[in-house]
Amino acid sequence: MSMVRLRTRDEVLQVMYWMLGENIAHEIDAGYVARFLAMPENEIAEALTVLARERLVLHGAGAGRYRLSQDGMREGGRRFQEEFRDLTKQAHGECAPGCWCHTAEGEGKECPSVTKARISAGG
Repeated sequence: MSMVRLRTRDEVLQVMYWMLGENIAHEIDAGYVARFLAMPENEIAEALTVLARERLVLHGAGAGRYRLSQDGMREGGRRFQEEFRDLTKQAHGECAPGCWCHTAEGEGKECPSVTKARISAGG
């Protein structure tokens, strides 16, 4: 497989994972994916065919429509995480998932993480 085809395949897998996670689309066709990627629709269609052969996507309800398989979700998630790891980190002053401020006892109170960040910033 050429580097261009491999890159296209990875990009399609990542954008499908992102669309599913953001509840944008659960089932797509090449034209829909082309709206999000700067790639020709025919290359995206070829990538979807390859992904279907690899069983990373499954055929959808309509002709030319696809959805991620369980393996596709895992692989798409892994590739998405690798690609965007620096952008998906906890921001400075943001609390982590499961933080005390998200519990019933912490509701309405200032998060200790936010307070600490404000103090260290001189505020």
